[in-house]
Amino acid sequence: MQASLLEILREISDHRRREGKRFDLATVLLYSILAMVACVC
Repeated sequence: MQASLLEILREISDHRRREGKRFDLATVLLYSILAMVACVC
């Protein structure tokens, strides 16, 4: 069974403080990766 990219990113532990957790870490990482890919194309 293959895992999706979002599932893999959700396994990364979040070391941010409580006030720094406005958005889910996996979502922030996913959007960051998508932005980098969009700039390369």
